[in-house]
Amino acid sequence: MFPPNGPRKVIVMNMEGEHEMTYYLDNKGRPIFTLPFRITTDNDNNVFVIDVLSEEFYGRVVKLDKQGGVSNIYFGNPVINGVYEPFIPFDLKTTLTNNIIVTDHQSKTLHVLNNMNHCIHYVRIDRELELTNPLSLEIDNEGALFIGTQDRSNNSEAKIYEMKISGF
Repeated sequence: MFPPNGPRKVIVMNMEGEHEMTYYLDNKGRPIFTLPFRITTDNDNNVFVIDVLSEEFYGRVVKLDKQGGVSNIYFGNPVINGVYEPFIPFDLKTTLTNNIIVTDHQSKTLHVLNNMNHCIHYVRIDRELELTNPLSLEIDNEGALFIGTQDRSNNSEAKIYEMKISGF
């Protein structure tokens, strides 16, 4: 059943497990999230959350401000996303240069966002890298990007690709 019942919030804690900030309602008293799915922080402690909006996993990336509200929202790139290829973010990670990489499962795209939550670059991985269906990301301490993919024709088969990224 969608959306889930109950409060949907993000709680930021310090290393001792004490609550520092709770993100739940916007400045107009409305819930911020439909279904918070994944989260990352950048080097400036800005919080970015994938918020799932529907059962089909249509979503957005919400950048939270340090006062407990929303700084801005990314709904996908209009060049890529639309009626036929809606924005379906599945994972996001912060790069060593403080940008955010977001997997877009439907359009088979990696969106690169700056710390203002604006798209500064994108890579159509099916066309440019010949990979399919990005689901998960990881970036190691040396900047290697790992992309987990799934073959839509064979749901039991997944692959992980490693690549070096620069400039992002």
